[in-house]
Amino acid sequence: MTRRGVERMKMMLSLAGAALLLAACAVGGRGGAIGYYDLGASRQAAVSSAAAGVGSVEVRAPSWLESSALQYRLLYRDDHRRRSYAESRLVAPPGELVEHALRRRLVAAGARLSGCRLRVRLDEFLQVFDAPADSRAVLEARVQLLGAGGLPLAERGISISRPAPAPDAQGGVTALGAAVDELAATLAEWLAGLDRGQGAGLNISERCRST
Repeated sequence: MTRRGVERMKMMLSLAGAALLLAACAVGGRGGAIGYYDLGASRQAAVSSAAAGVGSVEVRAPSWLESSALQYRLLYRDDHRRRSYAESRLVAPPGELVEHALRRRLVAAGARLSGCRLRVRLDEFLQVFDAPADSRAVLEARVQLLGAGGLPLAERGISISRPAPAPDAQGGVTALGAAVDELAATLAEWLAGLDRGQGAGLNISERCRST
């Protein structure tokens, strides 16, 4: 092979190596930098099978909460803009995560309200920054207890705010998980007390009896 041919071969090998290096960096940049979060390890059920648990739980969410983006809002700068972390995602859309968590905590075989189902409308689920180093999780929902044929038996609104331990994605997810825990505990207490106090006379236990 001539000297010119050898130099040409070296150039081709060098270009090929550079192309492979760029491809490897591109793949690593896309797949290696993103962190995926759920709501934390499984926790103890909010209610026992002898308490108020329901037969099923359904969570619905608006279109802006249908992706796995981990969203936040900077109240101190622009409270009309929703943002999302570029390198952090939820493992599933918020509605799916919340539904899974509530089913684990509120649905139990032989539960007192097993003939009814719980419908949750998730209106808000994001991290809010009141200042650059001060953030909290916000969860807002409208809940209905549905009987046979989807007949609404009771409903209530719930708004929860939990402080984040750090002003970043991990801190936001930790606070959101705590907010979902509080939601489950609040719903368990609400369901257990529907036939007491303001709910007296509704006869929820009888109307939600599984046949």
